Amino acid sequence: MGRPEEAIHAYKKAIRLNPFPPTNWIYGLGIAYLFTGQCEQAIEQCLKAIHLEPKSVLNHVTLTAVLGACGREEDARSQAKELLKIQPNFTVEYFGKRLTNKNDADKELILDGLRKAGLK
Repeated sequence: MGRPEEAIHAYKKAIRLNPFPPTNWIYGLGIAYLFTGQCEQAIEQCLKAIHLEPKSVLNHVTLTAVLGACGREEDARSQAKELLKIQPNFTVEYFGKRLTNKNDADKELILDGLRKAGLK
């Protein structure tokens, strides 16, 4: 992403223009909020994504990472249990290899959030 403030604007516009936005836009907005330190908004968007698509692994991964990165470790651990029900073989290492973030600090924030949730 690299420019989360711009991403927030772009995601909000895309969501506003599409009455049925894909959940990756919604959790993407959540991640952009996380990268700007707006934890409550990040969590809110991730919860919306899960509400719309409750079986999505990426929705659960994103909420778990956001909760962990925002210091809500107990909630993150609870969410990690839900993630593992859907994807029992999930590992932070495997997921990290597939992240496409160009900014290493952003990538590490997500991975650290997953680790804080007790995922390995």
